[in-house]
Amino acid sequence: MVTVGIPASPVKPLISVVITAYNVEPFIVQSIESALNQTCANLEIIVVDDGSKDGTVKAVEQFDDSRIRLIRKENGGCASARNAGVEVARGDFISFLDGDDFWMRNKLERELKCFERHPHADLVFSLSLIVDEHGESLGILKSNTHRSFSFDDLLVENPVGNGSAVLIKKKALDQAGLFDESLPASSDTDMWLRIARLNNENFICLPQIFTCYRRRASQTTSDYRRMEKSYELILAKARLIAPNVSRGLERRSRCNANRYHAYIAYEEGDLKAARRQLLRSFMSAPVSFLLTTRSWLLALGISSKSCLPNSMHSKLVAVFLSLRSRHAAARV
Repeated sequence: MVTVGIPASPVKPLISVVITAYNVEPFIVQSIESALNQTCANLEIIVVDDGSKDGTVKAVEQFDDSRIRLIRKENGGCASARNAGVEVARGDFISFLDGDDFWMRNKLERELKCFERHPHADLVFSLSLIVDEHGESLGILKSNTHRSFSFDDLLVENPVGNGSAVLIKKKALDQAGLFDESLPASSDTDMWLRIARLNNENFICLPQIFTCYRRRASQTTSDYRRMEKSYELILAKARLIAPNVSRGLERRSRCNANRYHAYIAYEEGDLKAARRQLLRSFMSAPVSFLLTTRSWLLALGISSKSCLPNSMHSKLVAVFLSLRSRHAAARV
C-alpha cells in the first residue's frame, strides 16, 4: 500500500524528479540536495521509499520544501519504486535519480536545452562519473559523443550507462508503459528499448558529465548471474517488439553483454566465471571482440589477477584507476 507523507505543491512542475530509495540513509540527503539545487527550479521531487529498514525516511522528512513529496511503500524493487513515482508525477518531463547517486547543479537545465535543439527526441542522457561510497571519483562510466541513438544501437550496447543520467518526455513513458517489475535487474535497459521503438533516433547523448553514479558492493549490478538472467529475458522481449532483428546484431549484443558479465565476475573475484564469460564474449562476435579495447584491458586484468600476487595486481589497478580518474576529472 502506497502512502503519501508530504502533499504535492499546487504549482504544476515542468520536471518530475523520481528518487528511488532503499536503505540509503548515508546518501539520500546528498541526492535530494543535488535535485533541490538544480539551476532549473521548476520541478517536483518525488522520493519513493521502497520499504527501507534504516533511517532513510527520517533523513527525507528533515527537508522542509514544498517541492518534495514522500511516498512510502513495501519493498518491491527498483522497477516497482520507479513505477510508483511515475504514476503520481505531474511534470512534462521525468528524470530518475537513485537515492545513492547525485547530480551536478546544471544537469536538468542542460538536458532541457538539448530537447529544445532536438524536439524529435524522447530521451536525453548525459555522461556519468563513477564514484565510490565516499564520493571519490573512480572514472567515467561510459564515454559517448553528441549524437542520436536508435533501437539497434541500444540493443547492441546500452549507451545510457545508468538510470540517473536521463531526462525523458512523460508522454514517451506513457506510451512505452511501466517498468517491468518481473525482471530481476536492468528494468531500465528494457524501458530504453521500448522507448527507442517509438521513434527513429530518439535518444540524444549530451557528452558532458552531469551525474555521479555511486558504486557499492550491495548493488544489484554486482551480481553477474542476476545480470545474465535479466539480459536473456530482455533479449527475448526485444525479439518480440522487433522480430526482424538480425543475427549479426544479436551476436554483437551478446558479445558486449558477456564481456560486461565477465567484468562483474572479475570484480567479485570469481576468476573462473570471468574467464568463461570473456570466452563467451569472444565466441559471440570474434571480430567485434578483438577490435574493442575493453576486451584486451579486461583480459589483462583477469590474467594479472590470476597470475600476480594480490599486492602487485592491486598496484596495477590503482595506477589504471588513477589515470582514468584524471581523464574523467578533465571532462567535468
